[in-house]
Amino acid sequence: MPRPRVLLVHGSVVNGDATWAAQRALAERFELVVPNRRGFPPGPDVESVDYEDEAVWLDRFLEPGTHLVGHSYGGVISLFAAARRPELLRSLTVIEPPALGVARGHASADAFAAGAQELWENGPREPADLISSSRRSCSRARAR
Repeated sequence: MPRPRVLLVHGSVVNGDATWAAQRALAERFELVVPNRRGFPPGPDVESVDYEDEAVWLDRFLEPGTHLVGHSYGGVISLFAAARRPELLRSLTVIEPPALGVARGHASADAFAAGAQELWENGPREPADLISSSRRSCSRARAR
């Protein structure tokens, strides 16, 4: 009997292997598909990312009954993919998709978005340093 397919889509800091390392144990029960998005190791850099185009790129990994899981910008891409091909999905899970526009006008969402923008534009460039800074920024936003 085939194992259910789970397509895991990573975000923007590290590639799929690093993002989903803790989920590898699920391979005993599920067929895990963990593609590395364009512009992430081991592939070459890309000039820019188009999330709707990336959703089209995911088509090659979707089969009927796929469980689609996306983290961060991978969640945004997964939302676009689900809208494009809902008939292929068994489920959709998004984890921390930066889709703050849906909460625009809410004070805490606006504060979080401003802090995230500041971190993105002026924060550290090394992934480990960026993650540490992100955690501190989130803690400050929660305290407000």
